[in-house]
Amino acid sequence: MIDNWFDRENALEQNDELSNFLKYWLEHKPFQPPFDSNVVSFSEDNVIGNILYRNNNFQVQLFTVKPNTEIVDHIHPNIDSFEVYLSGEIAFRRNQKKITGKKFWREYNKTCAYFGYFIRVNANDWHGATIGNMGGSFLSVQHWKNGTNPSSVHCDWEYKDKTETTRTKRLVNS
Repeated sequence: MIDNWFDRENALEQNDELSNFLKYWLEHKPFQPPFDSNVVSFSEDNVIGNILYRNNNFQVQLFTVKPNTEIVDHIHPNIDSFEVYLSGEIAFRRNQKKITGKKFWREYNKTCAYFGYFIRVNANDWHGATIGNMGGSFLSVQHWKNGTNPSSVHCDWEYKDKTETTRTKRLVNS
């Protein structure tokens, strides 16, 4: 059993704005990228983000992360989100607790074991991730709050460790 991962049926029982948007987006999978300067973002060459959909204060971003990257703990003070696992080796953390299990694939057919599973990350939840040798990808399904206009999540964050100068770093040289 994986601690704090949600499958669709359990998490989608919630009835708030973000959960309702997640349900809508997973069912319909609309693509509606905005035409602005943050539609594609790069973070220290380790993370690429693409905005797939935006409507008012709701947005979906696809993130692809290079192998052996550490995403240091941080918050997005104006964003509630669901982080949806797609592929690779991603050890998510939320409020200093590891979220993912150790086995990322199914032995019998070599597919991603947690594809489509997700975690809720509220604006005050410190979170980060360690990305393994395969790299990884995930969706961030977002509700932008407090009158903040949506852009890329890399434009709305704070570090847990104020001495950090970058949000991501390579763990090993490739």
